[in-house]
Amino acid sequence: MKIKKYLVKNIDEAITRIKKDLGKDAYILSQEKVVKRGALNLGNVEMIEVTAAVDDVRPRQEDISASLLNRKYNYVNPPKDDAPDLSGFKNELQPLTREMAEIKTLLRKSTTGLDGYNDFKGIYLELFLDLVDNGVERKLAARFIDTLQYQVDADAEQAADHEVVRKKLFNLLVASISAPAPLRLEKGKRKIVIIVGSTGSGKTTTIAKLSSYFKLMEAKKLALLSIDSYRIGAEAHLRTYAEILDIPFYPINNGRDLRLTIDKLKDFELLFIDTTGRSPNDKEGLLIMEKHLAGVPTAEREVYLILSAPTRSEDLYLIYEKYSIFKPDKLIFSKIDESAALGNLFNLKMKTDIPMAYFTTGQKVPEDIEIAYPRKLARRIFLENKGDNT
Repeated sequence: MKIKKYLVKNIDEAITRIKKDLGKDAYILSQEKVVKRGALNLGNVEMIEVTAAVDDVRPRQEDISASLLNRKYNYVNPPKDDAPDLSGFKNELQPLTREMAEIKTLLRKSTTGLDGYNDFKGIYLELFLDLVDNGVERKLAARFIDTLQYQVDADAEQAADHEVVRKKLFNLLVASISAPAPLRLEKGKRKIVIIVGSTGSGKTTTIAKLSSYFKLMEAKKLALLSIDSYRIGAEAHLRTYAEILDIPFYPINNGRDLRLTIDKLKDFELLFIDTTGRSPNDKEGLLIMEKHLAGVPTAEREVYLILSAPTRSEDLYLIYEKYSIFKPDKLIFSKIDESAALGNLFNLKMKTDIPMAYFTTGQKVPEDIEIAYPRKLARRIFLENKGDNT
C-alpha cells in the first residue's frame, strides 16, 4: 500500500492532487484541521492535512469472470441443473442442533486457565499445540482441550485411538460455531443490505459477487447504492459491475439523499449499500456514517460486517468493537485464500453470537464466495493442514 499526506486549503484541492498522484483507485484514510503560520509569520492559516493511500494490488478486468461477462443481460432463471447445490446446508445444521447446547455448557464449566496447558499430556498436548500453531488463542485452545478430555476420558477405548480423539476435537470445534446465515429473501418483502467494514476489507467486490448471484441466478430486481465518497474511484468500480449486470446504480452523498433514493426504489426486492471504509480509530468518521445510515428502515435493513482474514486477532477485536455501533446482523470473512490459518477468525467468532454468512476466497466475480459453513472454518484451523478431508 502506498500512502501520502497532503496539506491543502480544502478537500476539493486534496481530491484533485490525490487523483493526479495516486490515481482513481486511491482512497482517503483521514483528514484533520491544522493551523500553520502565515507568510512572514503574520497570523495563522487554517489548513487540512489529508492522508491518502492506494493498494499496490488492484482488481483487474480479468478478475471479472468470462462467465459473468457472457451472461450480461441474460438473467432469466437457470435450469435446475445450473442452480447452486444447497443440499449440504441442512446436513451442516444436524450435528449443530444436537450438540450446541451441550458443548457450550461444557466450555463454560471448563476450569482450565491460561497456563492450564501445562497439565496436558500425550495426544492432548499435541492437539493443543496444533490449535495454537493455527492461531487459536492459548486460553481458548486450553478450554477446548479440557472439554475434549472430559468427553473422551469416560471411554478408555476412545482415548487410546488418537484418530478418534482428533476427529472428536474437530466435531467439537464445528459444534461450537453457530449455523451459517446467508442472505435470504422473503417473497413480497424488500431487503436493504448494508455492507460495512474497514478500509481494504473487500466490501465493493463482495457486493459485486452477491448482486451477481441474486441477479443472474435468482432473477431478483435489485439496485446498487454507494456512499463511499472517500475512495476516489469507488463509484466507478461499483458502477462498472452495475453496467455489466444491467442494474441501476446510485451514488449517494448524504443521509437525506440516501432516504430519498430508498423511497424511490420501493418496488425493488433487494438493495445493496456500499459504505465508506473507515479506520476503526476514526470515531468521527464512523459516527458520520452511522448518521447517514440512520434513515434506512429498520424492518428492511440487514447489516453485514466484513472482516479480512489476514488481520491479526487484536485488530479484528478492535474493528469488531468499533463497528458494533452499526449493530451488525451477520459477519463476512473475506480473503481467506490469503491466510494460511484461520484461528484468528475462530477467536473472534467465539466472542460473539453474530452468525457468519459468507467466506470470500479470491477476487473473481461472482465465483469466489461461499456460504460460511462451520466445517470449512474448523477444517482450516485444525485438520486441513494435516491433510484430513473430514
